[in-house]
Amino acid sequence: MPAALPEIDEPAPDLAELLRPDLIEEGMLPEMRVVYSGISWDRYLAIDKALGDDRSSPRLYYLNGELEFVTVSQDHDRILRVPDLAELLRPDLLEDGLLPEMRVVYSGISWQRYLAIDQALGEDRSSPRLYYLNGELEIVTVSNDHEYILRVVSFWVDEYFTREGIHVQPRGHTTMRLKEAGAEPDDAWCLSNFEGFPDFVFEVALTSGGVRKLDVYQRLGIPEVWIWRRGQLLFYRLRPDESGYDRCDSSQFVPNLDLALLYRCVAMKDWPAARRSVREGLGT
Repeated sequence: MPAALPEIDEPAPDLAELLRPDLIEEGMLPEMRVVYSGISWDRYLAIDKALGDDRSSPRLYYLNGELEFVTVSQDHDRILRVPDLAELLRPDLLEDGLLPEMRVVYSGISWQRYLAIDQALGEDRSSPRLYYLNGELEIVTVSNDHEYILRVVSFWVDEYFTREGIHVQPRGHTTMRLKEAGAEPDDAWCLSNFEGFPDFVFEVALTSGGVRKLDVYQRLGIPEVWIWRRGQLLFYRLRPDESGYDRCDSSQFVPNLDLALLYRCVAMKDWPAARRSVREGLGT
């Protein structure tokens, strides 16, 4: 599998071709732009060295942990065969030792191409998750640490609704699309319109960068977004005029969330113990 592609359960044979940018209106073939997140400065220098000092392609751009590859499309497959490049492009461990998800963003992808990529990967897949906005396609392959945080938070929410007797429809990472925006959240819940989009969604973001999730969910009209970032759970509420999100101290749908308990459970890194602690804390 080409190094540019995050690991997926069963790579689709035509995926590499589908990820090439579309011809622009003048019929010209644009350059290929691929952005990798979670790359340290030392890793960037090692990648630059591995590609060779006398190369004409690719060009590299680096800022705040994001590394952009810019190549002409016909050179891309050759570049990806550089020894050790696949390993170098994996994100670094975080300061707390957590293994982050892998995020790769492809530019110049049309809406139709995005739909074709989603279909090629299969509807019943567990990985990767896709996000699309304004011609940018982000492919996210989650890590074990990502999944553990997701499991603890989702279990807390489900137990809370059970205790309160609130009728809710869990939506998981179901695909949502509207107005050429697409997302597959880590988890989501409906409390009102069970046939429509969720009332709130949850994202684990151990690495920064990628397609801006709040911009995607604003386009989709999601009332509330939860994001786990740097060991904290952050809440964002959509403004009444849907012009954007405001940071909030708590959730309007789960107003009594005991963040201290939640943080302790996540820090346990022991699922049975975390599950017991959640139930004891909630009295379920």
